[in-house]
Amino acid sequence: MPKAAQSNSIADEVDAGLSVAMCIMDVVTAPFIVGSLVTIPAKVTAETGVKLTAKTVFCDASKPLLVAVGKEFGKGGIVAMSGGDSLVLRKFLLSERRFSSPSKQENNANDFCRDCVDTFDTLIYLILDGIIEVGIINTCDDVCDYVTAKSGSAVLYAICAVGCDALGINEFIKIAKEVDLDPIYFCESLKICPINDNGDAKFKSFSILPSHAPVYSTFVIDFTYESVNGTGSGQLLVNIQTIDYVEILSTFLIESLKPGRYAERITVDASPDPTCDPSIEECEQWYPGVYNVTIMIYNGECGSHHPHSQVYDMVKGSFRID
Repeated sequence: MPKAAQSNSIADEVDAGLSVAMCIMDVVTAPFIVGSLVTIPAKVTAETGVKLTAKTVFCDASKPLLVAVGKEFGKGGIVAMSGGDSLVLRKFLLSERRFSSPSKQENNANDFCRDCVDTFDTLIYLILDGIIEVGIINTCDDVCDYVTAKSGSAVLYAICAVGCDALGINEFIKIAKEVDLDPIYFCESLKICPINDNGDAKFKSFSILPSHAPVYSTFVIDFTYESVNGTGSGQLLVNIQTIDYVEILSTFLIESLKPGRYAERITVDASPDPTCDPSIEECEQWYPGVYNVTIMIYNGECGSHHPHSQVYDMVKGSFRID
């Protein structure tokens, strides 16, 4: 999933004076499923400006393939790429600073899968940009050399080359153009992330400590889960239902696991974020009350309708702010 820094870099370019056309997405009014893609008509006004709101994205008017970022419901963002008459919007979740990351699985050798998932948005943008800039693409080298020239990244070139060689240029381009693509399915399609349709995972223990504490405290969530048949490439989702209905949700990649039992720890910093700007996003204040926590383990990306996607298991608990 995209990191917060990726969205900030685009916003920084806008703040630095990038000439942009303002695209008003007045039909974007409902929450997206995390990782989903929607295609909507692009309504471009003649105005230019700098403003991040729930219904505004920024478009590089100089290129048919646009780059855009916008806020959506405070805790996420939108990356937009044009397809001529429409914008393809990918909802992504910003990295939550209040969450620590679970430990990395030690028995895995699938770091290339993680690289593929982490660089998904950049790679897809460069592939689609290359299709427009290069024109007729006959070989994998045509598109992957373009990716390398624009990014300077050996990792992006390797992912592009391995995936394209495995599928062939026509199928590779076809998958890249899918409007409802998600990172895990994309990387599975490239044969980079392992697939296990017979996988499983069940929670065996779950605790939140302390059970209650004042604001500015840190809560520790410990849990274990067990897999009999191993897992596919998937995600761990953590969701906290807050008193003031500010969404606190984050997802973490789980690379395919061997059969066994796994222990994870996630810490939650229940402190108001001093850098949060209420004029552009909702800011969690951690008011006194009960906070319900849900953790889910998925095969594939959470909420995905693609093959190799399912919910393995779910567990719930709570803590209280005094």
